[in-house]
Amino acid sequence: MEEIIQSVLRKIEPLKRGKPHLLIAIDGRCAAGKTTLATCLQGVILCNVIHMDHFFLRLEQRTSKRLKEPGGNVDYERFLEEVLLPLRRNKDFAYRPYDCQKQAFAEAVSVPVNAVTIIEGSYSCHPALRDERLL
Repeated sequence: MEEIIQSVLRKIEPLKRGKPHLLIAIDGRCAAGKTTLATCLQGVILCNVIHMDHFFLRLEQRTSKRLKEPGGNVDYERFLEEVLLPLRRNKDFAYRPYDCQKQAFAEAVSVPVNAVTIIEGSYSCHPALRDERLL
């Protein structure tokens, strides 16, 4: 894992130069090591980690049409409003993780401004997250 971390760090450093904020998405299949990689990176560089698992659809949002879409189990609308737009404004923010077991929102998570934010989880690179308000 150390070799992978070093390889990723070599790619991150030039991307950070001259930017107030770098957003990194770690996407991939289930159990591929996305969370492990994000946690390891967080142990080496100062960064925030946001988990896509906190943005599953609530029961009332789960329509058959939505669930037939690739990645349709993710609440992209809430992720955009609560995470991506505040990141774009380079301001501290908070978001509400959704607890699927309890079928309720957990206590809000405060996220301070940081030079690097890692979004980890399946569908973290989904086209629905490419909103014109972010450009």
